Parts: sequence; structure tokens; C-alpha cells
Amino acid sequence: MPEPASTIASLASALENARRALAILERQTAGFTSLSTPVSLQIELEDKREEVADLERRLNNAGFTENSSTPKAETHDAGSAYQNVDARKLREAMGTAFNKSDFIVLCFDLGVEYENLEGDTLPLKMLALIKYHQQRGIFGQLVEKVIRERPNLRESLHE
Repeated sequence: MPEPASTIASLASALENARRALAILERQTAGFTSLSTPVSLQIELEDKREEVADLERRLNNAGFTENSSTPKAETHDAGSAYQNVDARKLREAMGTAFNKSDFIVLCFDLGVEYENLEGDTLPLKMLALIKYHQQRGIFGQLVEKVIRERPNLRESLHE
């Protein structure tokens, strides 16, 4: 028996709010390394990721499909098709395709503060961004964003 429309609307609203909260939590953790992230923040982030996944699952089971025009916050499993890209290739490709200004914009779009990334040079900041995404299990999101910004890199990353 299908879910009532009011239940689906309620779940969709809860999912939107959970995604917004998740995006904020991910931005908050951007300023920390995996070892320096406060435990309370890490737990809250993990719980929010589980909540988003659960709400998505419940909506899918209810037969709800999101309107493609609805903005969707990226979750920890977004970009999973790109999880197996070689990090060294990504670093090299980013180094040739992004200047400092472009990279700062990329960081902003990903919700990461450029100034909080470790390193004094652009290549070290790029490496720190890659490590940040790997440590959080969201490496695929970074690859996906880089390919969206620089489609010409797709082939070199999949060689």
C-alpha cells in the first residue's frame, strides 16, 4: 500500500533539512584533520549521514522520486563511481588544470576553507584537499566535481 502524500511530503521535508544540516557539518569539519576533529563533531556528522541515508531509503521505498530540478546536497556516497580514481593522477591533473584562483573557487564550492588546508604552496593545498576527501570517504565527490569543472580531465583520470 503506497504511503499517503502527507507522509511523503513530511519525509521529503525532513530529508531536505537533514541534507542542509549535513552540508553545514561537513563544512565545519573542513577545518580539521582526521586526528584533530572533535569527537562530538565526528559523531554528529556520522549520525547525520545515517539520517540522510535512512530518509532517502524510506522515500525510495515509498516510491518517491525527486524532481531533477530539486537541488540535492551531496552525501558521503555521492560520486561513488569515481571512488577508484588514482589519487596521484587526480593530484597531477588538478595541478595542471587549476590555478590558485580556480582552486580557491573549487574549495568554496566543496564547502572547504582554502585557508584551513594544510600546506604553504598550491600543490600542497591540493594534496590536503585530496587527503581530506579520502579520510572522510567522500573522495568520489571531489573527483566528480573536478570532472564537472574540467571535463577534459575525465579521460586522463580513467587511464
